[in-house]
Amino acid sequence: DASGTPVAAGGFDPVFARPGGEDKASQLLTHEGVRGPYVVALGTLEPRKNLVRLVAAFARARARRPELSLVLLGRAGWRAEELFAEIDRRELKTAVRWLGPVPDASAAAIVRGAACLAFPSLSEGFGLPVIEGLAAGTPVACSDLPVLREVAGDAALFFDPADEAAMAEALSS
Repeated sequence: DASGTPVAAGGFDPVFARPGGEDKASQLLTHEGVRGPYVVALGTLEPRKNLVRLVAAFARARARRPELSLVLLGRAGWRAEELFAEIDRRELKTAVRWLGPVPDASAAAIVRGAACLAFPSLSEGFGLPVIEGLAAGTPVACSDLPVLREVAGDAALFFDPADEAAMAEALSS
């Protein structure tokens, strides 16, 4: 990378492990109405990322922790409209904020500032956002998939990605 830090192919961007970008991230979150603690989800908005179920689980978690927000980072992928429809259906437009793709330094700062990084994916080849969350020092709650167990070891809180209640428990703990 530009800092001279070697980056392994398939490894995480070192920006997640070092401070920087907090001012711009804070401005972006404030501009989007995010106040107080938030859960962040990082990745393309598409069905295999299981974000519709994440929103349902977030609604349950928010019943226990009403101050919680959910911040979605990443580009809209195929069938993203299903996610937006779920947010509307649950009347969570003020609590769930999609920031779209943001610059790496801001994304890293947003991840570092999160109460939790949620990664509820139904299938994964690697799980880079889990590594980025761990590198940022952010608690990670993720799907109990073999690849994510391999990536996170005992450093993450795992849940069944089909179990909305278990996911909600992980988000509110």
